[in-house]
Amino acid sequence: MSDLVSKSTRTFGRRQGRPIKDTKQQLMDELFPTISIELPEVDYLINPDIYFDQKAPVWFEVGFGGGEHIAQLAVQHPDINFIGCEPFMNGVASLVNHIQEQHISNIRIFQGNALDVLKSFNHECLSRFYLMFADPWPKKRHHKRRFIQNDILNLVIPKLMLNAEFRLATDHESYQQWMVQHLRNRTDLKEVLCTFDKPTDWPNTRYEAKAIEEGRKPLYLIFQRVQ
Repeated sequence: MSDLVSKSTRTFGRRQGRPIKDTKQQLMDELFPTISIELPEVDYLINPDIYFDQKAPVWFEVGFGGGEHIAQLAVQHPDINFIGCEPFMNGVASLVNHIQEQHISNIRIFQGNALDVLKSFNHECLSRFYLMFADPWPKKRHHKRRFIQNDILNLVIPKLMLNAEFRLATDHESYQQWMVQHLRNRTDLKEVLCTFDKPTDWPNTRYEAKAIEEGRKPLYLIFQRVQ
């Protein structure tokens, strides 16, 4: 684990599951190095727009899974730059495949712990932040591994620009309550939306579809960075 992030703000996840298919492996060998983010070897903070060809607002997604959510957003918003973080190599390969098939040019990928790369960014550099259907870590002894906890929020929120949106969704009832409680307790966030009715401008995800199919109703949240 990088020394950029303390043990108290560590996130957890598998690095690789099933073997990557040959076609995706070729993309990982050839395309991924051109769109991947490496941690800067400098002793000062950077602006994430250095990773892109266009100067534009930056939207950030943690744990993008198969990548369908961030890929749809990037297609819908070509005037926005996107950074996606995912420790799971199969998910990274899936997003790289979406990028190649849809000719997407405004996504960059950090394969690893999102907190490491966030730690390297200047404050107030992100215009939007997504946490979609994160691992709920349902067992009480694992709650410290949840992304939504004060130590992590203390790192993430200063990276958001004033009035930037923090968008979240989860289908897990316990995590829904946990998220709402932790976010409402913040003085640097303002609640904008808390609903079980999906907003029209949110792309679909496979995790969301699976939850609905199995009878779990996702909760959609928007909070806004305030002074």
